[in-house]
Amino acid sequence: MAKYKIVFTDYYYPNNNMEVKILKQLGDVEIVDCTKIEKGGIKEEDKIIEHAKDADAIILQFAKISKKVLDHLEKCRIISRYAIGVDNIDVEEAKKRGIVVSNVPDYCIEEVSDSTIAHIFNCVKKTSFANKLFCNKLWSYEKIKPIYRFSGQTLGLIAFGNIARRVAEKLRPFNLKILTYDPYFKDDNNEYNWVEFVSLKELLSKSDIISVHAPHNKETHHLINKDTIAFMKN
Repeated sequence: MAKYKIVFTDYYYPNNNMEVKILKQLGDVEIVDCTKIEKGGIKEEDKIIEHAKDADAIILQFAKISKKVLDHLEKCRIISRYAIGVDNIDVEEAKKRGIVVSNVPDYCIEEVSDSTIAHIFNCVKKTSFANKLFCNKLWSYEKIKPIYRFSGQTLGLIAFGNIARRVAEKLRPFNLKILTYDPYFKDDNNEYNWVEFVSLKELLSKSDIISVHAPHNKETHHLINKDTIAFMKN
């Protein structure tokens, strides 16, 4: 029996060769790659328990590590996710068991911020809607107006983590007014003095564009709801 057992439940990358090469430096290690067992890996609780109950470490992407799964882990020391968010892991229950939960804090920051900006452009300029009309031979400016210029618009970023900051930096040349609400972010070096830090209510009431970048947890669950939407511009 190997000294350590490490289980990869799932991932959508072509392979995990780099990770395996590094992990093998531990010496006596058994690596179980569940994508070799089932296409796309395993995500169901019972299957995770079957393959990882005696694992020392679990590496995952979309598999859910619930209290039920944690209850069956006999000696797990760490659960690591290929992503920034850890909302698919019951972190509180893991903590009670002394299991470390780790993530990749700089995962896809450029890609996600690019996609965010692409969606903002699409919404403000109504590109997809206009294209759909055009493809159906229904082109009419009357159907897509008003279309606003970016300059002078107000962008509201809910949470100001790594991705939101890159969105702000990339959109800064467009001369938008940028607001953010993040009770945990401290601009100690005055690096973002061109961003206005405001309350959630003020952000919602003043923003023309709102982009949410908060992690999903108990505090942020249903942060955007009937009451908060009521503060937004018509």
